[in-house]
Amino acid sequence: MNRNVIGWCSFPEFHNGININENKMSNIDKGKLICELKTIHVTNLLKNLYKESFEKPSLPQAMGVIPLINGKDVINQFNSGTGKTLTFVLGALFGLDLNNKSLQYIFMANTHEVARQIGELIKKIVPDAKIILSIGQGNTSRSGSSNTRLNKSWATAKNNSADDSRTMTSNEMFESMHNGCQIIVGTIGRTHALFDKEWKNSKSSFFKNVKMICLDEYDQLVTPSTNTRREEKSEDQKLLEIISMLPNYTQRAFFSATVIRGSDDIARKYFRNYKDCDVDPFMILMDEESQLLRGIRHFYVSHNFPQQKFETIIDLLKEINISQCIIFVNNKNTGYQLHDRMKAEGFDSVFFNNDCSSDDRLRMFEDLKACRVRYVIGTDVIARGVDFQSVSMVINCDFPIEMDTYIHRIGRCGRFGRKGIAINLAVNDHYHQDMDKIARINEVYKENQMNELINLNDLSAYL
Repeated sequence: MNRNVIGWCSFPEFHNGININENKMSNIDKGKLICELKTIHVTNLLKNLYKESFEKPSLPQAMGVIPLINGKDVINQFNSGTGKTLTFVLGALFGLDLNNKSLQYIFMANTHEVARQIGELIKKIVPDAKIILSIGQGNTSRSGSSNTRLNKSWATAKNNSADDSRTMTSNEMFESMHNGCQIIVGTIGRTHALFDKEWKNSKSSFFKNVKMICLDEYDQLVTPSTNTRREEKSEDQKLLEIISMLPNYTQRAFFSATVIRGSDDIARKYFRNYKDCDVDPFMILMDEESQLLRGIRHFYVSHNFPQQKFETIIDLLKEINISQCIIFVNNKNTGYQLHDRMKAEGFDSVFFNNDCSSDDRLRMFEDLKACRVRYVIGTDVIARGVDFQSVSMVINCDFPIEMDTYIHRIGRCGRFGRKGIAINLAVNDHYHQDMDKIARINEVYKENQMNELINLNDLSAYL
């Protein structure tokens, strides 16, 4: 997707908001969050958190929850794998009124999988809430088969689990919205289609009780896209229309692990006017060097020709014992070829991409979470927000086009303080410019340099 992005350049002036260096945040009193939450009577949420083995808040949670509870519009940037999702879910849902059956909260993400994860977390924290998961169909599978159903949505019954999901048509989902839906979690396209239909029917009455709209990976959602056909609305246009349907007093929250250049300025334009709210907005933006998770070490392997990369991947998988590994590619043709090659070498894998139908994506997603699949080939559709806690290594078969995508890709490992390894397959020629990209990474991340992988024993300390 062509966007006005940070690309592979370093912009010292990148952040116009509050710059936060991770080293300066170590003195945050994390215990204060629990005390404040108990003071403002959200003990039921805490009880459900403790049932999910929650022990203590992470740094993002210690810094980010209270401003949401206090009603502030926020832009928060936190590293992948540090509890960002729980931060905005907990900060938002303290105000959920289970006795009010109208729509109160809207959560939106850039992919089906991220939306599904948000919904699953919400159900664990507030199991009595009535939720709709609003995602699109996805494309047909490689074999050419397609789904006759358009959407996946959870039933709104009490104590429903992730395994209780059922398929809903657009009409069924529209009807469900009027039968006590309190929370909608979805992607922009499907949510816009539902809201646009509702707006034409009832104008503002359906949305009058919406307390907050929250965007995860917001930089991907608010930045204008040039990869849209003229007759179609872009995601940022759809988002603008969604927000225009909401009351002026609806709180706005924007979260991401990276911030595409200029997206923070765009997001600020969505903030409420001061006359519509009584509190100033709250922003946390990290400096560039703090965006790389400290537990991840990254290396590169140099090649003379791109055709040598598959051999390197096979050699790595044969020699390194790992729980799960994600291999990123830039295009689907490379992914299909690698999938076939790995299968021929005895490595069972799945290829996660936009060609997969919703049912295929859901099945693969659940298999990955349950560790029934060890090797995952993926395009950038799984680079952002998707949480696979057993992934200990990421291989970039191709360097990503954008530098912020690199941060998201390698952030699939080393989550929640664990160690992780990222191995980048570089081509040493002028056309690919991979060595220039490595130099730019090392320029930004001076304390975590990417070195050439000479000996596999160099990895033993990180696995």
